[in-house]
Amino acid sequence: MKRNRILLFSLSALASVAVLLSPRPSEAQVTCVGSACNLSPIPASSFDSTLAAFKIQFADPLAKDMADASVLAGIGSVPMGGINMDGWTIGLGAVATNEPESFTNVVVPDVGAYYNVKTVGVGLSPRIYGGVNLGLFFERTPMHKVASRFEVYLSLFDARYTYGGDTKLETLSSGVRPTDQTKISAYYRGLDIRYQLVKRDRNASPLFRWNGLNLGLGFHHTRQSISYYQVNSSIQIAQFSGGQIVWNGNNQANMSTNITSVPVEFMTGIQVLYFMNLNIGGGVSFNKGSTNFTVNRFGPVFLASELEKVVGVQAPEANLFMNVPGDGPVDRYTGFGRVGLTFNIWVVKLDIEAMTAGSTSGVQIGIRGEF
Repeated sequence: MKRNRILLFSLSALASVAVLLSPRPSEAQVTCVGSACNLSPIPASSFDSTLAAFKIQFADPLAKDMADASVLAGIGSVPMGGINMDGWTIGLGAVATNEPESFTNVVVPDVGAYYNVKTVGVGLSPRIYGGVNLGLFFERTPMHKVASRFEVYLSLFDARYTYGGDTKLETLSSGVRPTDQTKISAYYRGLDIRYQLVKRDRNASPLFRWNGLNLGLGFHHTRQSISYYQVNSSIQIAQFSGGQIVWNGNNQANMSTNITSVPVEFMTGIQVLYFMNLNIGGGVSFNKGSTNFTVNRFGPVFLASELEKVVGVQAPEANLFMNVPGDGPVDRYTGFGRVGLTFNIWVVKLDIEAMTAGSTSGVQIGIRGEF
């Protein structure tokens, strides 16, 4: 009977929150649901400061880190390869980027502080690509000499992935509960044009030769969506008065990016012992787009000294819901650098590159055939 009352209360609380959110689901807000909200350690008078603290000190920095990582992932074009390509190529690869994690203390005026909150940015951009030297279409014509200096590459990717979210049996008395779940959706389209400013010398020895100089211009469009649901997490806020607030609950985080990048870069490199190319390049990207981040959290909030709520003897009656959006602006201009190795195994090419843009770094790996 007691368990049924608890379940009924939980469903009623969730229904109340859904009703509160349905008219304007994207707006930031804090809401308390339950008969003991007037006794909550985070009073209604501190809701605005609590929301502002989590947005400015946590959600916005996290969204900016994700924006920086997503921009660099979208900049990465097809591998630099041999700098000058005379035939055509087809392959697959991926760019993974990272903005280093940092820790901050979320200080809520008149309430307390949540210590060592981690923010980090990650980006992932897989793709399938193909490229061709335009000279192949103008052989034995007056246009061949001009067209052979141009290479055109097309890249694409569109996939969805879900991990977790199944129900898990804990004990016979507690029954089953959902597990953490992550959903990822990735979309990428890219067009790159390269112009061979200086062609490599075909008469030079492949044991050691300069591969020329290439100017690249790209148009890349990236859309990425990440949804993460975390069950039974706990936040502990140290009160300024010396006590401690415990906020148990579930998290629902959503991040989406929609970024268009136009990178302009110069590339050069050398060939060593035929089977290896050392490539280097860099440039600037012109970016446009947005990164949206929202985290929702709902669960009981109480003082750590209320042991009966910690062990679950008494049903919590003050459930706090918080919806915090984060704003991560996309930088209009991004300077970047690339350095990589290409291993030549007959027609098979293995490309490994490192990328950097400010404090954001990344790696690109690809395998392709060049004919």
